[in-house]
Amino acid sequence: MSIAMREKTDGSEFGIGAVPSGRVGFAVPAGLRYRFCLAGGPTSRIEAFDALGQVSGVESLADHLSSIPCFTPDCMIETESGPQCAGDLRPGDRVVTRDNGLVPVRWIGSRRFDWRMLGLNPLLRPVRIAVGAFGGGNPSQAMTVSPNHGIVVSSRAEKDVTSRRETLSQARDLVGMAGVSRPVCREVLYLQILCERHELLMVSGVWCESFRPTVAARAALEPDQRHGLDDALAQMGVSASDYLAALPTAGVPSGIGDSA
Repeated sequence: MSIAMREKTDGSEFGIGAVPSGRVGFAVPAGLRYRFCLAGGPTSRIEAFDALGQVSGVESLADHLSSIPCFTPDCMIETESGPQCAGDLRPGDRVVTRDNGLVPVRWIGSRRFDWRMLGLNPLLRPVRIAVGAFGGGNPSQAMTVSPNHGIVVSSRAEKDVTSRRETLSQARDLVGMAGVSRPVCREVLYLQILCERHELLMVSGVWCESFRPTVAARAALEPDQRHGLDDALAQMGVSASDYLAALPTAGVPSGIGDSA
């Protein structure tokens, strides 16, 4: 037997009840429904249903959890008072962004995965980027982020090799480049840093995305974190749909020269 969580349409609380077959599910206000099928290991998955109850998609649980763009506490984020560890940031601190100057942090979420979860779902393991991996000495310090964290990379345009274009590439798509790896670790603490909009933050000379509260990212948060996020959005008078992507997302880039 497992626990089912159904969220009220106003997003105010969760009701809890027992359901059979080892399944855990909850409904979200947008009319979507997710069912978590916890079989253990790589077969654990999330099923998405539409308003008619038809399955509209199936996703690996590991892929879903790793979809949240996160920093680890040691990432050095540029602030108005200089570089500061992500783990030391607090709501109200002002961080350097590429497009909007200094902006305040509005909310910081967190999620810890221990060796059991990392062992069952290796895709949750973080990505480590060594000093100088992107050229030009960047990043200036080694940085570790979640697999789906978006990092600004500059690559050759497909039709004009003399020009370059910028996109957000997920950290996991960079694994295999010199200096980019997925280290084995006993546990990892991931931090989600929310600003008033989807921003590009300066991290050791590299532009990295802030947290963007998409439906998938919100659903992967733990209940208390989800409510904290909703409170922060309400205080700002915005909704998750207001967070337009700062840059388009691309797959594996070609001809990376630098990331800033």
